[in-house]
Amino acid sequence: MLIGYARVSTIDQSEKESLWIYGFKKICRIPDHVGLKLAAMHGYVRDGRLQPSKGGRVTVLVLGRYLNDQPEQMSSWKRRFGDCLDIEYRTVHASKGLEADYVFVLNLFEGSRGFPNQMDDNPVLQIAMPAPGPFPVAEERRLFYVALTRASRDVRIYPSLTKPSRFIAEIQHLGKLEVEAIDGEAIYPCPTCHQVEGTGRPSSRLH
Repeated sequence: MLIGYARVSTIDQSEKESLWIYGFKKICRIPDHVGLKLAAMHGYVRDGRLQPSKGGRVTVLVLGRYLNDQPEQMSSWKRRFGDCLDIEYRTVHASKGLEADYVFVLNLFEGSRGFPNQMDDNPVLQIAMPAPGPFPVAEERRLFYVALTRASRDVRIYPSLTKPSRFIAEIQHLGKLEVEAIDGEAIYPCPTCHQVEGTGRPSSRLH
């Protein structure tokens, strides 16, 4: 699967599906959906339908672009599901070098505190930074690649339906996956300008 001109190769292809995208009109509802997925996963482990990893538990990484993307329910999830699931939250930066069976990537939306991050860097700090890559938001694109390649079984991505991340637009434009709208209608943002053009099938028009 191509993501921003890079091939994701570490996701286990033996799974029927290795990448899922769940869209939300209100991103505050994302943790509730994650909780439901964790509860189902917990049940599957207890029933023997999902085999744990080394150490006797299924490992789960919940990833966000920022520290404050951590769901308030993390402590509750660990108490409720900790006998079968080893659940940890990390920023995408802090997840480098880590791996888990399942990965949940939260809050992909366009904006200054979104993913990709579009806040301007301090110009003094930019002096010490390497030159930007040939593609827009190149460093953020590399972080997205990191997020997608932390899982040995599958990845679940949670974008906004009202301000979807350009990364989601690019995935859709490649025709690889569609967003499953959970609390709204599916959207198809333009992969060039990243503006939402309405519901229905993806537009073939490029700007």
